Order: sequence, then structure tokens, then C-alpha cells
Amino acid sequence: MRRVWSRPGEVLDALCLRELGAEHHAATVLDLNPGLAAFGPILPCGSGILLPETATIADRLPSLSVTDEDGEPADRLEIERDDREGRIALPEIDTELAVSLGFAERGLTPMGTFGVEGQTSFGIGGWPATACTIARVSLKPLIPEEEL
Repeated sequence: MRRVWSRPGEVLDALCLRELGAEHHAATVLDLNPGLAAFGPILPCGSGILLPETATIADRLPSLSVTDEDGEPADRLEIERDDREGRIALPEIDTELAVSLGFAERGLTPMGTFGVEGQTSFGIGGWPATACTIARVSLKPLIPEEEL
């Protein structure tokens, strides 16, 4: 979790929109911050407020796509990350990435395990810098080869 501080005259919905990209996170934020609702609609300026884990990467993940390929080609995962400080460590080739997507209200759905097959890191004039990871579904045998 991470902590942010409220601005003068800010309401919780506005804080959620600013930090999480959507107002619908307010109920989750209230659950993480017992007693916050007691302040009323306007948050006291400078209140430290805990945000859910997904907020940690919200402004650093411009794009994540999973393509469900039909037939022979393996499913594809593409992750684009904002690397504005140049500090993102790119996963090694063949690293496995397990991906689950969903909503807080409904839970996560596993999308698959993907093996990293390529990386790019680029920027226009040095900013905004992005890092892109391309991966395909990892198809591992259920029984190790040495046991066959």
C-alpha cells in the first residue's frame, strides 16, 4: 500500500480520481482507512490516506493487453510501462509472467502464464520513456521430460 495526502477542500471521490484514475475506488479506500468517513465529505487538508496496492502502478501502466489467439499462434501478452525515471528493471528473456485480470468487486481471473520473448525501451526526446515487454503463452508439459 502507499500513502497520499489530501489537498485543501478535497473530497474522497476527487482524491480517488486523482490518484487511482476513477472515483469508484472510494469504498475500498474507506475500508483501508477506518475513521476516515467520520470527517464528512471534505477531507482535512494533509490527511494521510492509504491506497490499495493496485494504485501503486496505476500511473505507470499505460497499457496491458492479452490477445487470445485462435489456433496455432500462442496467446500474446504486451505490457507497456511508463519509465519516466529510467528505473524499470526489464524481465529477462524467458522469464515467466503469470497474469490475472479482474475487478475488485468480482475478483481476478487467471489469463495465463507467459514467457518473455522480447523487450523494447524507447522515448521521444528522452521523455516520456516507455518500456514494452512482449510475451507468449508458456506451454510446459505437466510431467517433466525426465519422467517420460
